Amino acid sequence: FWVTEYATPTGLVLWPPDSPVQTEEQQAAELVTHFVTMLGAQVSRVSWARFYENYRYLETEGGFFDHTGLIYNGLGDEAASRIEPGTKKQSYFAYQTLIAKVGSCSRVHRLGAGAYKFFFNDEDRDPVYILWDAGNTTAPADVSGPVTITDLSGSETEMAAEDLTLTPVPIFVEKR
Repeated sequence: FWVTEYATPTGLVLWPPDSPVQTEEQQAAELVTHFVTMLGAQVSRVSWARFYENYRYLETEGGFFDHTGLIYNGLGDEAASRIEPGTKKQSYFAYQTLIAKVGSCSRVHRLGAGAYKFFFNDEDRDPVYILWDAGNTTAPADVSGPVTITDLSGSETEMAAEDLTLTPVPIFVEKR
């Protein structure tokens, strides 16, 4: 299976009515959690619908696809808010980090809710874990010892796995 046009918006969406308002951080977290969940369910490929936001996709401003890009278009409400065209959202960097960390994986193993292990054919490369709080704030048992944590923006921190507390925002974990 392939998912060819996945997207989730940011900001106030006027159509469809009653759409939830999401922050850039929420969009970035959803991008990673949804991609990882689909890959963990053996979806072969997942693609984001649009890199740049549309403008008046359905003839009026504020529709779903006017807010789903990874890069702002700088038109309409964005121009009024002085958001420059080409400004990258947090989801752009989350997508970039996701691809850098697991883009060449050979298989994915679901360890539990919010816990996935990505394997690679390269024998010198250790697996990468993608973890978030989906009902459990602790890492799986096989994540132990010193680890490198990468956040959605690509920033790395080193720590002991035992000190790790998961939140709803996913992180990339690699053994050191």
